[in-house]
Parts: sequence; structure tokens; C-alpha cells
Amino acid sequence: MSSQNRTGSRRIKITSITGLALAGALVLTGCSPEVEKGWLPTERGTTSNTDRIMDLWVNSWIAALAVGIITWGLLVWCIIAYRRRKGTTGFPKQLSYNLPLESFI
Repeated sequence: MSSQNRTGSRRIKITSITGLALAGALVLTGCSPEVEKGWLPTERGTTSNTDRIMDLWVNSWIAALAVGIITWGLLVWCIIAYRRRKGTTGFPKQLSYNLPLESFI
């Protein structure tokens, strides 16, 4: 058996095992209606703190989403703004030993 055939069959095995693992994880994480909200109470007003806890949970997800969107936006902007131009070759000038910045940190 040639090395290409062994590599190809190994890749197919790894791909199929990965696919089965992902499908199994997807099936195992399916939620029933009873646990739809996880640890949160099923309705507001169950206890004296339920409303505040649910609001905190929802607002923390909103804050995390906002930070994520800003981070990804800046990341994409840096990738686009500082990409290599057609006429440039080599690496940009490398800077090191920024003494004021290093002494500050």
C-alpha cells in the first residue's frame, strides 16, 4: 500500500470519527422543555430575587455580545487596514526596546 493511500484512508477515518463525535455531542446537548432555561427559574416572581437574577443574566449576555462585536470589528478593521500592499516586499521595520513604555509597565 502506498503512503498516499494510507494517508488518505487515515484522513477519512479521522474525518468520520470527528463527524460522529460532533453529531453525538449535538444530540447529547439537546434540551427538554423542563430544562430550557437551565438553572434559571421558569417564571418571574418565583422568589424575591428572581427578577433581579434573571435581569442580571440577560444583561451580562448583552454586555458580552457587545464586547465581542466591538472586538471582532476592530480585529477585521486591523486586518483590512494594515494588510500588505501589492508593491511591498519583505517585512516592515522591526521596532524593539521602547524604554518609556517598558518602564511604565
